[in-house]
Amino acid sequence: MKIQSFEVVGLLGKESPVTMHFNEDINILTGRNGSGKTSVLKLLWYILSGNILLALKEINFKKATLLTSEYECTVYRLSMNTCRVDWTVDGKKTVFEDDIDHEGDIIYNAEDQANDKLSEIGSSVFLPTFRRIEGGFSIGERNNALTRTRVDIEESLISLSKKLTKRSHIFVSSLSTIDIVTLLVRQYTDLSETYT
Repeated sequence: MKIQSFEVVGLLGKESPVTMHFNEDINILTGRNGSGKTSVLKLLWYILSGNILLALKEINFKKATLLTSEYECTVYRLSMNTCRVDWTVDGKKTVFEDDIDHEGDIIYNAEDQANDKLSEIGSSVFLPTFRRIEGGFSIGERNNALTRTRVDIEESLISLSKKLTKRSHIFVSSLSTIDIVTLLVRQYTDLSETYT
């Protein structure tokens, strides 16, 4: 699967749409600090990986359209935590909306219906802009407290990664040499199985 384009309307309250068309090989996103680069990438990955509720909670936007070689998905924000999703595959459009019972309670969310579809297709690895806290702390007697803090942080980052990872859409919350080797070995194994 290849990402072909991504368009966001109302990103961070701005009226003009942000539109990106992707090359098949490499893409570079530049801009000033605070211009929305990280927000756009987070929003794109949240939709791509089937984490639409997090997109609604974390990023201010009105509408986002992701076009890939496999599908087109448009998320329309209806309120702070609700949306409608248009899902198009092979020219066939499906609209996901909240299912509401006779008492007005939501039985099944639009984003959950779309998330099931999105997480099944393709694969991705998202490397956020923060980095792992690594290295030995050597501050004498305070070392035990700092080691505990470092372990707590690492456990929190691992928990975050597990929560956001959906099937073959991987959220990398911390990165070390071991992580890079693991990702490369996994990719090599997948390619070897495909072309053997």
